[in-house]
Amino acid sequence: MDFSVVCSKCGIVVIILAVIAILLWAFLPRGGGGKEDEGKGGGGDVVKTNILMNPSFEDDLYGTWDNKSFWVDRVAEDVVHGNFALRAWNRFTVPSNVPQSALDVQIRLKKHSFVFGVRANDANFRAKDYTYYRNLVFSWFNTITINSINWKYNAGNETNPNYSKALSAIDVVRANGLKVRAHCIHRDTPDNIPNWVTALKGQELRDTVDFHIQQMVNLTRGKLFHWCVMNEHLQGMWYEERLQDPNITKNIFKYYNQQNPDAKAFLNDFTGVTAGGNTQLRLDYLSRAGVELFMTEFDLAWPDVVQRADWHEDAMRVFYAHPGLHGAAIWNARARSASGLPSQKEWTTNVNRNLGDGLTFKVRAFQGDYEVIVRRSGVAVQIVNFTLGTTDIEQQIEITSSTEPVTVTETPDYLPMCRSHRAQASLGSTNTTTTDTTMVCHTVVSAVSGKQENDNVSVTCEAGEVMTGCTSLHGNKEWTRMGERIVFNNSVPVCTAYNGRNSPAGVTAEARCCKVSGLTCDYRVAGPSSAFDGAQAEARCPANTQPLGCSSFSQYPDMDGVYPDKTENSCIAQSGEPAFTNPAERSGSIVSAACCSAPNLTCIVVMSVNSSSLVYGDSVSVTCPTGVMVSCSYWAVSGKSAGATILSDGRTDKCVTYMGANMPAGTSGTIARAHLTAASATAAADYGYQVRHHPGSG
Repeated sequence: MDFSVVCSKCGIVVIILAVIAILLWAFLPRGGGGKEDEGKGGGGDVVKTNILMNPSFEDDLYGTWDNKSFWVDRVAEDVVHGNFALRAWNRFTVPSNVPQSALDVQIRLKKHSFVFGVRANDANFRAKDYTYYRNLVFSWFNTITINSINWKYNAGNETNPNYSKALSAIDVVRANGLKVRAHCIHRDTPDNIPNWVTALKGQELRDTVDFHIQQMVNLTRGKLFHWCVMNEHLQGMWYEERLQDPNITKNIFKYYNQQNPDAKAFLNDFTGVTAGGNTQLRLDYLSRAGVELFMTEFDLAWPDVVQRADWHEDAMRVFYAHPGLHGAAIWNARARSASGLPSQKEWTTNVNRNLGDGLTFKVRAFQGDYEVIVRRSGVAVQIVNFTLGTTDIEQQIEITSSTEPVTVTETPDYLPMCRSHRAQASLGSTNTTTTDTTMVCHTVVSAVSGKQENDNVSVTCEAGEVMTGCTSLHGNKEWTRMGERIVFNNSVPVCTAYNGRNSPAGVTAEARCCKVSGLTCDYRVAGPSSAFDGAQAEARCPANTQPLGCSSFSQYPDMDGVYPDKTENSCIAQSGEPAFTNPAERSGSIVSAACCSAPNLTCIVVMSVNSSSLVYGDSVSVTCPTGVMVSCSYWAVSGKSAGATILSDGRTDKCVTYMGANMPAGTSGTIARAHLTAASATAAADYGYQVRHHPGSG
């Protein structure tokens, strides 16, 4: 991992920071610590722990910010300014002939001041089959590192240099509204210096070093945000040794600044932050130098791409939370499947207010560029822009009497659902003992839980049976349940349902219990998802199994439900709109999956249409066209489902789900989804694997 410090004034700062980095490497402890580390994130690999989960920005700006197992101690305000949340006071004036209640305002972040960067190969900006890659990169990040402008990548010769590919990539990046970090002008190791340069010495070498700086500044003038002037100086000192000059690097930065560059000069070096419990100590120590710090070459190596993605998220939370860091860039981003990539719904600000509730309000917001969109009776009629910097602001916004519509520019969404695989694990497995080749299933319903929040009730299957599904239902058909989850008790799978807040009717747990020769189920769990509407948690089933049953649980009942993904062979639980305004009461969803196999077993999924009624207590249902129903689940893309149940008249099983609240027009009702086992592959094909439909499509 490489780390950069800005050298706009250069000189002694470069040498001091190089010495600091050397001292940090030589003397700071690298491993998890003893008592001095307690409460400071010591112990274990910092990027492998769930460091900062969904940080709340409702606490004081300065002081100790305690999230889970990692603490970030704010550095004194006069030393560094971080990118954490600040207040924006908004005061509106309204024309006397316009009712306040007819006006809605939206305050949304358009551009972060924090640098979210990535290194990109210039070839990716030319290849036709990299369009999707480019769209994703331009959507996720605000800064791109181009390293093909490195001296050793010169496609020409010493008298006629050629950096056309790098310069073309820089133009493409800038045309798409992103900033560019160029990497790098000089490196101090011979294998990164052109051969014709390493043959020089004395004044000729000095002149060549200076001329290269002048040449690169002129080639890129007006195009760059950052220039890495010296890269990984701790790795070698070839120029110092060749010229017998300990000040050559200082003079390189001095000469760079004499060229009147418009890009900030940086010293880039490695292991400024590394694995171990001392990340915070190193960041704090470097921050006190009073210069800008950037994480420039962050990367993680691990064979499991899902685990690697989760560790990246944990580490980025640490970097973003530290007030001394102004940005972080990933070194390797690969153009592969985008399943489970970020949806940009966290670390952003998007606030909606109706002015009928008052003309003055404050917003806790991230630093960056904003726009205020004023809508009159639902039509956008005015846009005001402002920037939130390192201090709180107050602004007076005068709303005009205009009724002429204005164009609101929306950022294209190239991103799929935010899908987390955090804490994915197998709980255990169970199997039937019967030799009967005909599958038989029935439902076991628990008693009603207690009336208090967190009261729960459990149910399990009889000996010799296998639990293929677990669901829950509110006693009064309301949405205030926490849902259900599969847990293990004495090596036995148990379906447990949890009651929510303001829920005096309680809940019931329902287990679907089946048996057939050779039936085995491995129970998987994953989550929680991130705690915003649309975030998902996915539990993947082993390749030789199928997801027969899916369950969803949320500590605070902000869940849309659960569904199987045939393509990924998994169960997916999705978070809904947060139920409570307190950020500490947002939990995300945990998904449970019954991953099962049996000889000649084929599973298909059928689902109802969306409930046409948005009235509390109304229901939709679905029956199996063939085979045996092995589970029943609910899905409500707008939230507020009361749960699901299997009703039987002795001949036909019916999966039923209920509306748990009255929903406003324009929202979606609930969907019932039944899993069934088919007798043959032909039957499965006849029904089209309906699980492939997008949730909510009917």
